[in-house]
Amino acid sequence: MSRTCIGNHSGIIQKLIEQFHMDEKKVITFKKENIGSLHFGNTEGSNTLEGQDILVVGTPYHAEFLYKLAALEMGVDFDGKEKMKPQIVTHNGYRFWFTTFENEGLRDIHFWMLESELEQAVGRARLLRNACEVHLFVLLRRLF
Repeated sequence: MSRTCIGNHSGIIQKLIEQFHMDEKKVITFKKENIGSLHFGNTEGSNTLEGQDILVVGTPYHAEFLYKLAALEMGVDFDGKEKMKPQIVTHNGYRFWFTTFENEGLRDIHFWMLESELEQAVGRARLLRNACEVHLFVLLRRLF
């Protein structure tokens, strides 16, 4: 669920909050949604949601230049003009539609940064130390 997807489906986060009987304070999503105290980009190290059931909604993309800057620093060979586009990808044993780079090195960096942000958000509940649940909603169109 990108920022655009959430924007095009007005009220979807509120419906998820109601579905899972959540308080808005226990939701992590994009800053522009103005829900809760944590959002993608500021979750690292926070313990404010420790031991609580939480709702994480969104697919946190960064600006394309950040992925390219990281790739440049790591010595990845890529075309600087390449743009992200919707395509079929295989990742972690799943095959699905996703907007990313064709260049495998850039794609790996994209997935690493995206997964890192999601791990930080999910980790705020401190699942390994507490009996709680995290409901994670990202948009992947899986191919069967």
